[in-house]
Amino acid sequence: MKVDLLRTIIAIAIGVILAYACYEICNVDDVKWVITIGSFITLTIPLTLAMGICAEKERSLIMLSIVSWITFIVEIITNSCFVFADFSIPVYIIINGLILLIYLLIYNSIYRAGM
Repeated sequence: MKVDLLRTIIAIAIGVILAYACYEICNVDDVKWVITIGSFITLTIPLTLAMGICAEKERSLIMLSIVSWITFIVEIITNSCFVFADFSIPVYIIINGLILLIYLLIYNSIYRAGM
């Protein structure tokens, strides 16, 4: 596995911009920072692994990229729902945490299989 530094920096910058967008759109002052930090983490990890990582085998790279992009889209939808709705912080952390951990488990399984 190789890391493409430029693509990784771009992915992190996109994550920062999307987290800032979540901060600005969120109407509830009590949860603005939670949704900002949470969206940065949950959007940047799959995006960085989708854009910034290169695998040795093309089949593994395609499968890892597809899983990462699907997770990124799911996280955008989830964070968008939380931005526009009133929610409790534990629910936000549990839902986004579970999605991220399941994604990392699938990503690791695909990577170790080395197809």
